[in-house]
Amino acid sequence: MFAWLRKAVSYVFGGVLRVRHWLYDNGYFKSYTADVPTICVGNLAVGGTGKSPIVAALMERFGTRRGAVMLSRGYGRTTRGFRVVRPSSLAREVGDEPLQLKLRTPENRVVVCEDRVAGCRQILQEYPDCELIVLDDAFQHRRLRSSVNLLLTRFDNPFSTDFLLPYGRLRDLKCRARYADAIVVTNVPTQASLTECEQLAKQLQSYPEQPVLYSGLCYGEPRNLTGELFENSALQGNVYGLAGIANPASFFEYIATLHEIRDYLTYNDHHRFTRREITLLERIVTHDGWIITTEKDATRLRELVAPESYLSHRILYIPIHIVWLWESEKKLELILKNELEKD
Repeated sequence: MFAWLRKAVSYVFGGVLRVRHWLYDNGYFKSYTADVPTICVGNLAVGGTGKSPIVAALMERFGTRRGAVMLSRGYGRTTRGFRVVRPSSLAREVGDEPLQLKLRTPENRVVVCEDRVAGCRQILQEYPDCELIVLDDAFQHRRLRSSVNLLLTRFDNPFSTDFLLPYGRLRDLKCRARYADAIVVTNVPTQASLTECEQLAKQLQSYPEQPVLYSGLCYGEPRNLTGELFENSALQGNVYGLAGIANPASFFEYIATLHEIRDYLTYNDHHRFTRREITLLERIVTHDGWIITTEKDATRLRELVAPESYLSHRILYIPIHIVWLWESEKKLELILKNELEKD
């Protein structure tokens, strides 16, 4: 599509969004509040802002302390309605990101439901001891009003310099950022300084007092598809990188520091692998090859790769964890304490 046409469509899209928000703001569309406090982790852009590590960190913090339950719509699943995510679930049934969280920490309580309001109600029936719901990717869902809104944006692609779809990657208006209790800048590179981040914060803040937090990524030890730890030093032969995520650049850059990568296999975000693609991967590893992929991709690959197969031991995934920078974790703790105690 021509750039001018995409820009024109983005203006129309912006007009539709303004009408929608006006209808909610003036009570024509109703918003609901859950019976327990909720933390919303969301963004203005379409995918790739690093929500999964933030959600995982919140669940680690509140899973046992407040009996937290994570609610996601389960993007990309073939099912509908409310479903409890179990370690035996399939990505196509519950979505790859909810399953990824469940497999990493099986004690976490994870559910999916495309209707967030109905999902919150069902959670309290399934888990009467639940005192907190963590909402994955719900910032733009006005029908459910959250107790705390954390708005995520990438350091290398902040919403302040982006545009609405289809001219850019924003799915909601930039002015909606003023409703965030905190803006979280994700994927901050190790070489970035606090001064650089504070300059970026001025572009992102809707008002001077709006908290801005910063986070980077920490990569864990590689594991094969069966979950076994793997020593990097044992990797011999041809190594291929594979990613079906929104922004694979930082992941590919990282694995390139560990090994010489012969080639990169790139797919769309939430890509559903086919038998033909699995056959290609089998061909690669048969000729002394290894494949390094993301934890998110591994949840989908497991559905097509038998645990006892040679391929399952030759595909390695690398877990990603959040690293809070410049006392951002303490600031987040204070924000959550102040806001959640209101409910």
